[in-house]
Amino acid sequence: VLVQARRPEVDRIPSISMDLDFLDTSGYVVLPIRSEVIPMDASVEAAGRPFAELAVTQILDERKAAEGELSLEIKAQATGLVPSVDQLLAFDLGAFDVVRKTDQGVSVTRFGDDMESILSERLFVLELKPRADAGAEPLFRFPSVAASVGAPKEVVLQRYDDADLILATPEIRIGVLPREGTPWWPFALGAVVLVAGIVLWRRRSVPEIDQDAAAGPLRIPERLTPFTLLAFLDQLRPRLGEDAQVELAASIRAVEQHYFAEASGEAPDLRAIADRFVRRVG
Repeated sequence: VLVQARRPEVDRIPSISMDLDFLDTSGYVVLPIRSEVIPMDASVEAAGRPFAELAVTQILDERKAAEGELSLEIKAQATGLVPSVDQLLAFDLGAFDVVRKTDQGVSVTRFGDDMESILSERLFVLELKPRADAGAEPLFRFPSVAASVGAPKEVVLQRYDDADLILATPEIRIGVLPREGTPWWPFALGAVVLVAGIVLWRRRSVPEIDQDAAAGPLRIPERLTPFTLLAFLDQLRPRLGEDAQVELAASIRAVEQHYFAEASGEAPDLRAIADRFVRRVG
């Protein structure tokens, strides 16, 4: 039983009674067992339970760093009761801050070999985030064992390589992490401006043809590009017959596939395409 004082006073752990049932050659036997009353003095705050043979394992999980998730798992084992993580370690995490700390509490695992001491362990999980001035590849530094604790028995530093754990160096450069609170609207606005600029450029690069000119003699644009040709062919569409419109649609698809999708084969002859459909109109 691991107990903690609720207030500073002298108290006692009451006696615990239990019956142990046995069945031997002489028959059924019940042995009543009662523990002794144990006095507890909590009137003076203690400096902390002693511990020794400290072993610390730290595991950095950066597998979701691109999503802004970075965590450090710390497992401490000792003879005696493991203290809190703030008493155990000295924190200098480089360009990172702790945003959340989870302490699963100390747990007694077993008695020592001398059957008088106890062995305990404690697990901590720290959620981290880079500082605003951390840069593109922030530096992470594993916390060290506090000087007040003394020399540890063992310190193991690890990190994940996919699903496997590998040994890590005390300092690690982390890949680019998203910054908390980075506004999304500048990127959306930039995308809108870019698309609008492309559309405007395309419109300006196509010669304007009014309704009267469209009904009269056709003139192929002097500067033929995939954009000007497609606009010109689109203006020819109402003046073509049904069979010619099917052929026109196939030519438009061929131009779009070569210039605006994955290019394959020989480039279409823009001038020849324009001449062919002008003759079909005439």
